[in-house]
This record gives sequence, structure tokens and C-alpha cells, in this order.
Amino acid sequence: MSFQITGLFQIGDGVQEDNDPRMARYTISLPVCGEGASDVVGKICHYAGTTSQFENATVIHIVAKAWAKPNDILLEAISFEPCPGDPTDNFYFNAYPDIQTTYAFVVGWCRGPPIDFSSLAD
Repeated sequence: MSFQITGLFQIGDGVQEDNDPRMARYTISLPVCGEGASDVVGKICHYAGTTSQFENATVIHIVAKAWAKPNDILLEAISFEPCPGDPTDNFYFNAYPDIQTTYAFVVGWCRGPPIDFSSLAD
């Protein structure tokens, strides 16, 4: 399944590519809703054009193309804009909404069995 995703995410575990130090990969956690569901940890590829790397826990506004398979996702950044501040500062997250989950807006389609919405309460 492929789709486009946008939202605010925290990145971590940055690694620069050996063959091109301007290319970096980070891990991100994508929230999954539903009974018994757990977040999916994905990888995002970002071409920075420089050899600088972001700190772990930096909040990034991401617009990306994504490819997904069960429990795995790979994203290619279209837009990768860090939110200002120092993520090692205790007050870094005070500027962001106090919510328990990350919101992501996904546009795309997938093939699968139809979902029966008749069991949902009015």
C-alpha cells in the first residue's frame, strides 16, 4: 500500500548514509488506532543537502510519500521542517499541544476486505 502522510512527529536514531552524507534516515513512531493496536515504528528518509543531523526527539512537521506493509513502513520526505528549539531543553515540548497522541492525516487507498460499519452504534 502506498499513500501520502502529513503530521507532527518526533524523530530518533538518526543515521547518515555512508554513500551520501547529506542523506539521513530516522525512526518515527506512527500511531495506529483500534482495539489491541500498537504503534508502528517506521523509517523516514530525508535528503538534507547538508551533513548536519537532527537531535533525537526533535519534533518535525512531515509531508511524505509512504509505503507500508504489515508492521513496517518506509517514508520518503517531501517536506521535513523541524520545529524550533532545542529538544534537549526541558521546556522544548511546552510550545506544543498537550495531547496523548500524534495526529496524522493520510491520503491513499488500500485493497482489502470491505469493512462492515453496521455494527457501529448510532
